[in-house]
Amino acid sequence: MKTNTLIVFMLLLTGKSLGQWLGGPVYAKNNLSAQVGTQGFGIEYFGQLPAQLGVRIGASFLPFNTSAIVQSLSHYTNDELSVKASNVRLWLDYPLFHQLFNVVVGGSYFFQATGTVSSIPNDSESTRFSFGDRQFTKEELGTLTTKVRWKGLKPYAGLSFFHNLDDQRFALTLDAGTYFLNSPKVSSSSTGALYFDETGIQTIEHNMRGYQWLPILQLGFRYSFVSNHF
Repeated sequence: MKTNTLIVFMLLLTGKSLGQWLGGPVYAKNNLSAQVGTQGFGIEYFGQLPAQLGVRIGASFLPFNTSAIVQSLSHYTNDELSVKASNVRLWLDYPLFHQLFNVVVGGSYFFQATGTVSSIPNDSESTRFSFGDRQFTKEELGTLTTKVRWKGLKPYAGLSFFHNLDDQRFALTLDAGTYFLNSPKVSSSSTGALYFDETGIQTIEHNMRGYQWLPILQLGFRYSFVSNHF
């Protein structure tokens, strides 16, 4: 409950602080935007509906691995982290508070949202690793790969802002919101003696239940097919 309240508070605070610089919704009936943010690179179409309601259809991709080697909690391994994600979305915009900002609701279908951890025995002065009464070489331990996957339809809620540039056909946009995620699926594979048993996998799934929010912050560059001056 504290996490939910904090997210709502941050969204409202963002809207208030940005309101003086950012305007209300772009009312051109058709426009196209390119975006970059926490869900990767994207492209989006915006169409105006009756009663100031807007519809947004888009797709975002994180088509590359963002990998880093970090020291594991266990001094026996280094962990390589990577993330891949892709989705299509349908969002609805509605202006509030004299067009200060838009409230956005909708959903996205994630074809892929996968986090991968590859645990690799680190370089050691010793050529063997001891676990209890047994000893293993680096090759015998192998690589342990753990995948955490989310997939399917995820609801979204957030706020949207825009700022017209000198040419009224162009605008900068900013989205701040969050997806609601269900519990992920966890799987594990190994090339050697390093492994997670079923209890270990269930423990990871249980620990991930608390991570039900995926914050989104993305900047867009929007082109309107018709000038925003009416």
